Parts: sequence; structure tokens; C-alpha cells
Amino acid sequence: MEQVERSSALVPTSELMRQRQSVRSARERLGMGVRVTARRVESDDAPSQDEIRREAVFASVLGSVSVETGIDKQDITNPGRRKQPLRARDLYWLRLIGTGNITKADIGRRFGLKRQTIYEGVARAQLAQVHAERAADRALAGISVAQDVAGVYVSGITSPVEIARETGAGPTYVRQVISELKSGRSDIRPIVSRPAWKIIVDSECAASGIDRRRVMGRERCHEVNVVRQSIWLRMREELGMLTTEIGRHFGRDHSTICNGIDKARRRRATRLGNDKD
Repeated sequence: MEQVERSSALVPTSELMRQRQSVRSARERLGMGVRVTARRVESDDAPSQDEIRREAVFASVLGSVSVETGIDKQDITNPGRRKQPLRARDLYWLRLIGTGNITKADIGRRFGLKRQTIYEGVARAQLAQVHAERAADRALAGISVAQDVAGVYVSGITSPVEIARETGAGPTYVRQVISELKSGRSDIRPIVSRPAWKIIVDSECAASGIDRRRVMGRERCHEVNVVRQSIWLRMREELGMLTTEIGRHFGRDHSTICNGIDKARRRRATRLGNDKD
């Protein structure tokens, strides 16, 4: 009786081995999963060198813009629509792109905004800088805003919106000046004052027969690119302008301007080589 009970309690050796193997495999899978998970967490938490450099650029540019504009850093980075912080934010984005290390996509990811929104903000900042430079030129030359507006009007640009964009004056004020000029009752003396870089644009467009608006716009066909890049090369060599400054006038970043200037130089070298032959 005792022998029968002992034999019935025994488990076959093959079954024991199978159970032990199953437990061992489960432990190995569990341990491997823990190790892999820990490795993934560790790799995700550790920032790369590029991320560290980008963070340093974001911080340094934010600090300089805050000091320059007098707007608090938190107000610049917050998504508010107040006028002064919005202008400071646009300038912040423009300065970031001007470093050559930050792209519009990087800014969009950081602020949770679409690339088009970043592009519009950068364009506003570029236009504001152009208007500030224009106002400084007027002050040095002793030209009033009305004379500047009248000068642009008599030079052939008749759209009030285009004149306002050119001079930085309000559209309502521009319409008032144009109305006075047309009536003949105005004593405003038009003064045509165009920056040297715009004279280069006009001359290249006249020589090529391509409209100025196409060259200054976003069109990327070959014939327009050739003229645009030739203008960049002349602005760089004849006026000594920085690539970032050229990019500000054309709404392009530093690397695009450098690449375009290199292409224009290669085309010029090829043309000169063919002329010698």
C-alpha cells in the first residue's frame, strides 16, 4: 500500500525536465526584456551632441533678443498675440535661422507650430528690419516720409500696398500722399532714393527681361534662379554684403545664399573659359 502511494506521487522525469526548461526560458525572456527596456530608456534620456548644441543656440539667442528688445524671455516664448512680444518672437526666430544651425522645422517642433507660421513670422521680422534701415537712411539724408513715398510713386510703383511695403509707411498715409500728388495741390518734392542693392536688382532684371517680382518672390524655375543668384553674387562682391543680410532681403537662409553664390561663380568661370576658347 505504501509503495503504491509513493509511485503515484512520482512525476515522470521527462515532464519535470519540460517544466524546468519552460521556467528557465520565461526567466530569461523576462530578464532580457528588462535589460532591453533599461537600455532604451537610457538611450532616450541621454541627449545627443547636436541636441545640446541646438539648446545652447536657442538659449543664447533668446537672451540676446530679450536684452535688445526689453521683453521678458517668458513673454517671447509664450504663444500670446500681444504686439511687442510678437515682434520680439519674430525677431527671435529670424536670429535663430540666421545662425545657420537652426531650421524652421526645428523652431516649429520646439514651439508646436506649423512651418508656415514660422515662415510668416520670419518674413515679418525681415520686413521690419528693412523698414528700420529705410527710416535710418531717410534720417541721414534729411528726407521726409512723404518725400520718400512720392519718390517711389513717381519711379513707377503705383500700388499703395507695394509703396507701403517699400517705405514702411501706412497704406492710408500712402493713399493720402498719392491723392495730393494727383490733384496737383501738393508741395511735396518727390525724391527717388533706392538702395544700391535694389539698383543691382533692377539692372539684372532689365538685362534678363525677367520681372522683378518673380526674382524677389519664391519662384524656383531655372531662368529665375540664374538671375537671382547673379544678383546675390554682385551684392556680395560689389557691395560687400554679408550672406545673412542678402538672405534677409530675399527671405532665404544663410546656406541657400552661399549655395547660390557658389553656383553663380561657377557659371561665370565657365562663361569666361568659353570666351577664351
